[in-house]
Amino acid sequence: MLGLDFINQTIALNPSPISDSIKNLDLSKIDFLILNEIEGQEISGEKSLNRILDHLLSNYSFFKIVLTLGPNGVIYRENVQEHKQEAYNAKAKNTTAAGDTFLGYFLSMISQKHDVKFALTVASKAASLAVSRKGADY
Repeated sequence: MLGLDFINQTIALNPSPISDSIKNLDLSKIDFLILNEIEGQEISGEKSLNRILDHLLSNYSFFKIVLTLGPNGVIYRENVQEHKQEAYNAKAKNTTAAGDTFLGYFLSMISQKHDVKFALTVASKAASLAVSRKGADY
């Protein structure tokens, strides 16, 4: 049926840059919350990684959370699984757009029906390549 394709869509939110208005959003329709450690601290009010993830899942049990940690990799957590992906070793020349690169590759892999672990691997490799090159601000 024409016009009903939106019914089975996956919605991802990347609250970047973080602002107070994001804290007041209705997040009940979000499937993937993709954020960095600073954004996680702001939204949850927690400081440690586990407490950030626990807080978010206790309030939004349906979330699939992707918490990026820069050179320390990324943690994916939902109610039934957790995956950790180490960052790939890269000599960073510029970190501009590293998060955007990660986000784009991760969502591309997920939309192509790849599993989360593979999506994290591809996205992490892409982000490491991005930081090893002159960035968007050169």
